[in-house]
Amino acid sequence: MSMNDAASGPKQILYIDMDNTLVDFRSGIDRIDTRQHADFADRYDEVPGIFALMEPLPGAIEAFHELAEVYDTYILSTAPWLNPSAWQHKIEWVQRHLGEHDGTPAYKRLILSHHKNLNRGDFLVDDRPFHRGADRFEGEVIAFGTDEFPDWPTVTQYLLKRATSAGSVVPVKGDADGGDGAASASSTVQEKPISDLSDTERLEQSARAQSLAVAVHTGQRDKLGVDYIRHPAAISLHFDPIANTVEHCAAWLHDVLEDTAVDARRLRLAGIHPAVIEIVALLTRDSNTSGDDYYRRIAGNAAARAVKYADVTHNTDPDRVAPLDEPTRDRLREKYEHALQVLGLPWPDHAALRASNAWVVGNPQVYGRR
Repeated sequence: MSMNDAASGPKQILYIDMDNTLVDFRSGIDRIDTRQHADFADRYDEVPGIFALMEPLPGAIEAFHELAEVYDTYILSTAPWLNPSAWQHKIEWVQRHLGEHDGTPAYKRLILSHHKNLNRGDFLVDDRPFHRGADRFEGEVIAFGTDEFPDWPTVTQYLLKRATSAGSVVPVKGDADGGDGAASASSTVQEKPISDLSDTERLEQSARAQSLAVAVHTGQRDKLGVDYIRHPAAISLHFDPIANTVEHCAAWLHDVLEDTAVDARRLRLAGIHPAVIEIVALLTRDSNTSGDDYYRRIAGNAAARAVKYADVTHNTDPDRVAPLDEPTRDRLREKYEHALQVLGLPWPDHAALRASNAWVVGNPQVYGRR
């Protein structure tokens, strides 16, 4: 049980921004070198690794602990789109200063979004109340660093007074029981069998998988020079995120363990369901498994087999491979024909797939709901 779930009864939802609210952004700027100052002037948030250098603002950590006792508290921050290291370093900052294990106040409570208005809640503490959707947030926005709320003692005192008259928590759309909403869902979804997830929880898993894939593949390009993220995005479209949640999420993440620094532990920390991680691991090549053994391993699991088929389908799409030279196309054709033979699958009918708007590979009539 986390601190946020310890108290009985519903709590109001509180979101707290990171940069210049919890985090002393200036402390990171002061630690970069002269060349980085010159190269990234006026856009310091794009300096690789800068978020790992930052310290908390005075009183921020103490305030978060105190407020987490009386509010359903989350960190709601924006990570720079052109600085993929920031996505990783923000979660590492939270783990370092607020704890990484269940029972710590920010455990699985970091949300990275460029659209803060999409989060439902009662209060948002943010130093930029008119940016990234904060001006359209449905609750009360507390402008951190202003004359009214200059520091954490002032903010904490105000919020503790407001908490004494707290009503019910803002309901989360899709929760049939109207319970603790996002709080309980985020802390227990990984413990449920995948078949027991609600539609809301399934869509949350899809959003987590997509966000993580975009973050870790940013800057990577395929052999044709195209942004690599287009590949997992195309594969994910073969699977309905609600009817085939495991396959859909695994499609987004199928190359993450093999082609990035992310490991299974980080997938768990990102809130990815264990059933998805299992399939991603099956789809990941390792030095101890030969080519045919790799495909036989996948063939023994229906979900992994379906994702691999979608992967091969995209990798053999005539439109995609057309810019390659003929010897390379022939080599890939031979490679994937053999792979499909081991998997027991036919050569993809690309024309039929393009003509269809259905979830072709992950059709629930074939694979069922999982």
